[in-house]
Amino acid sequence: MSTPGRPRVPVGADVDPHTAAWWLISLLAGRSFRTAVAPDGATMEAELTEPALRSLLPERH
Repeated sequence: MSTPGRPRVPVGADVDPHTAAWWLISLLAGRSFRTAVAPDGATMEAELTEPALRSLLPERH
C-alpha cells in the first residue's frame, strides 16, 4: 500500500519489509550519537547510508 504523495519504493524480494523498517529506524536513531562521537561524522554517515539504502533495493539484472 502506498501513501498519497509519497512514491512507492520497491524492496528487494529477499528483504522482509518489517525487518528492513526496524533496521532503517535503528540506523537513523544512532545517527546523532555517531555524529557526536565520530571524528568525521559526515563521512561516516555517508559511508553507512549509501550501502544501507542499496541493500534494501531490489537487484537489477
